[in-house]
Amino acid sequence: MSPTVKVILELAEQVKIENSKNKDKIPSSDTFIRKMSTYFSRTDDEILKYFNDLKECHYIFIINVVQGDGKIKSVDAYVFADIGILTSLKEFADKNLESLYEGMFYKRKSASMIIRELFTKVKEYNNTPLGRAINEAVMTEEYHRLITSNPYEFTDAWRKEKLFKIYDDEEEEGVNEKPTPRAVDQIKKDVASVNPNSKWGKAINQFSVEFLVRIHFRKYEFEVIKKLVLNGKINSEVDLKYIRDTLKLMETRTEVDTVLKRYVNEMVELRRLVQGKLNILKGSNH
Repeated sequence: MSPTVKVILELAEQVKIENSKNKDKIPSSDTFIRKMSTYFSRTDDEILKYFNDLKECHYIFIINVVQGDGKIKSVDAYVFADIGILTSLKEFADKNLESLYEGMFYKRKSASMIIRELFTKVKEYNNTPLGRAINEAVMTEEYHRLITSNPYEFTDAWRKEKLFKIYDDEEEEGVNEKPTPRAVDQIKKDVASVNPNSKWGKAINQFSVEFLVRIHFRKYEFEVIKKLVLNGKINSEVDLKYIRDTLKLMETRTEVDTVLKRYVNEMVELRRLVQGKLNILKGSNH
């Protein structure tokens, strides 16, 4: 399996994770693209391409929730193509639509009645929470029907065969082409580019990265560690694994450390970022 395919499959898994949250279950391109580009150390354009590949291979559905024009940027939402997840998302989307409708019009209606009333006028609500909610409610139901009517094309076997075919073809076409720079190349380049005269450079000349990171962990400075990872100052596989494994351990201690519990989101985000860096480094060695 190529490193790119591994990243694409992990990207699908990230959509699945987002869809399984208790709230904010449907991620959208206005925030999720940048989040994933950081997580995987890939460009926004690469992440967009991977999403389109996942759509073509029936791993995900893409819902256009905001229609773009000259003044408004188009926004897409991402849904993992699984009947159980779509059932949950349909319920979530319906409740969200009903709540927004009641807040705007001061009357209660079921989601199906709201859709019948407003779907023909959906362009009037473009780029509003209500407009997005209408599109999400309508399309989650449509995609649920699509999977029900054609389940075989949404099996792992069908999906992987399609995905591997796409990337086998691309690799054959690119055999004689000059390889493009990869995120992992930049990570490795960063190892040799740490300025020894910088504050961080001087610190790691005196102490190990593990020692310095441990200090930041004790002070709950997860954002500091995140910046060090993002700018390539922490980039070795050993150091990244130490951060990841320490975070996993800390996440199990939130019930006994009330202060640590406040930083759950920061810990999870940092762990995912570090794992993304490790995935890239691991892929480069195969």
